[in-house]
Amino acid sequence: MDNQITLSRVANSLYWMGRHSERAESLIRILDAHLKLSMDLSTGTQYFWKAILSAVGCLDSYTEKYKTIERDNVLHTLILDSECSESLLNVIWHARENARSIRERITAEMWLDINELYLRISGFSESPKLDGDALLELLDDLKLRTRSFQGGWFHTMSHNKEWQFSQLGMYIERTDQISRIIDNFHRTLTELKDDASTSLFKWRAVLDSLSATEMYQKTYGVMTVNSILEFVFLNNELPRSIRFSIQAAHTALLNITENKGGSFQSNVEKKLGRMKANFDFIDIKEISQFGIEEYNERIQSRIAEVHDLIKITFFELSEEKVLSYTN
Repeated sequence: MDNQITLSRVANSLYWMGRHSERAESLIRILDAHLKLSMDLSTGTQYFWKAILSAVGCLDSYTEKYKTIERDNVLHTLILDSECSESLLNVIWHARENARSIRERITAEMWLDINELYLRISGFSESPKLDGDALLELLDDLKLRTRSFQGGWFHTMSHNKEWQFSQLGMYIERTDQISRIIDNFHRTLTELKDDASTSLFKWRAVLDSLSATEMYQKTYGVMTVNSILEFVFLNNELPRSIRFSIQAAHTALLNITENKGGSFQSNVEKKLGRMKANFDFIDIKEISQFGIEEYNERIQSRIAEVHDLIKITFFELSEEKVLSYTN
């Protein structure tokens, strides 16, 4: 029993290491894209900073301190505010602490990368002001460091059941983050009611946030809002589309449970399998008719339910229910 509980704790730490490292990379990409967007816009930037605060869960923390949406205050909250649980500083700290708790299960290269990532951002917190050039340089550096960590994660760890938990966490988080980005950006642009060309210019920031601009252009060529939404919702080859992320999470889950497919063996397989099936048989017209914001709310609600079922199924072990995650 003690050995099984230990395995459960390892799986839990790997799952959360996956979630927090993905959350950090997502925030880095969002900040980079929207900081560059704000440099090209003369007005209305406060709406986008508010949308980012809302998307990452920092809006309440921000409004407790500040009365108005100001760029520098938003950047400080999102990047360095130790009192905001979803700031980049805190998210990277959590990723490192989860890695530390299972240091014997990950490679030395991974530990070095995640530790240096934390030291880099915590060292930047001593800076008196988030200067534009210095901030862009920091974000570029953090992107490279997160890629290095994820590269080590993929190429230096054995792809066993423990590793599958880290993949499950990463893709559950990615699904949630993509949905929140689309949701909050769509709400903001609906409120602004820009002309078509201005709206498309701003929608490009969504593609930039998902590192999807170049592949979008290769796939569609001409940029339209409808095709952007189709790409980030439903493309099954884009690593940062919702459909791809749900498929990858489902694959990791079946690898953990050793289910060869065709049926479900647990509630979590049933819930995530239904999400995957829904994305296999829906098109962007149906999503638009349902309502973009309403559909995103459904995704976020269901992914939260999947997370709860993962926790119940794998991490809350008891004498009556002991699951084995050994190779």
